[in-house]
Amino acid sequence: MMETCGRYPFIARLLLITAVIGITACTEKAADKPQIGKGGTVRVAVTGRAQSLFPLDISDVTAKLISDYLLWPALVRIDEHGQPVPDLLKNWFVSEDGRSVTCFLDDSLQWSDGRPFTSKDVMFTWELIQGNSRFQQQFPQIENIARLEPSGLHACKFILTQPVNDPMTLLRFPVLPEHIYRAARSPADLQGIFGKNRTGIGPFLLQKTTEDSVKLIANRTNKKRTPNLDAILFRFARSGEQLSKMLLSGAADLAVDVPLDFATRLQGAGNYTLTSYPEKGYTFIAWNLTDALLGNIEIRRALDHAIDRQTLVDGVLAGFAGPVCRPLYE
Repeated sequence: MMETCGRYPFIARLLLITAVIGITACTEKAADKPQIGKGGTVRVAVTGRAQSLFPLDISDVTAKLISDYLLWPALVRIDEHGQPVPDLLKNWFVSEDGRSVTCFLDDSLQWSDGRPFTSKDVMFTWELIQGNSRFQQQFPQIENIARLEPSGLHACKFILTQPVNDPMTLLRFPVLPEHIYRAARSPADLQGIFGKNRTGIGPFLLQKTTEDSVKLIANRTNKKRTPNLDAILFRFARSGEQLSKMLLSGAADLAVDVPLDFATRLQGAGNYTLTSYPEKGYTFIAWNLTDALLGNIEIRRALDHAIDRQTLVDGVLAGFAGPVCRPLYE
């Protein structure tokens, strides 16, 4: 997370969660001290569509978040401080010249069918992405990888086209089980196999999808990564209003990215807990420099000084944001 102006530079996303998971209404005592145990199913309301969750070809933002964080982990992930840390790896080594990264896989991991996770899976997935332009659009960072070399059953070396500032961010792509998908000869074959075989390595496995929902069940194969919940049911709303109604009616235990006006109304309500957190993104105004008036830098400076960012944050956004002083780059 980058700090600017002494405030978070990201527009805060909103997370609205019932105080007692699985209960739509609770007593004041329960709301003060919610008890979070193990097991059970949490119903989550989100906006978007329950589209394809095949990890190499996802267009919906919400579906991609579900896939990346719950179903298909990458070799590395980004932690709460914005730094890359091992996920499917034990460790890595960057060469002195910055032109290669050797990755050491977590050899304790297994696929949900009991087969070991190996460098064959990493090689296979990288070759799939390299061989399909649509998959490459999903993971544009891999254009900086010239080739991938196996270095044993649980290690592989990425050869880069040139040194980059943070080479580990290049390795943020999901890994498919080679023994399940190797018979595929086309993207349609891959989708077909995915529809029938849900073998995975993430904390959850895909159990069922419908037009309006996705259900995940806990993956108990890797003991160190076993989640507390038994299942998560995502229910998709077409609008913010529908999402709000899902929560209020008891159809969901938790709602993500709730409308701002709805969030402000429920602040302090005894039955709900409202949580906001920094988001990696920002909203800005872009000036049309081809316009005769806006082409004048003095005019642009005057407009910039005239916009009261703090008033927008406090008034329009109810404090769920912070001023940004400069562009943010990954």
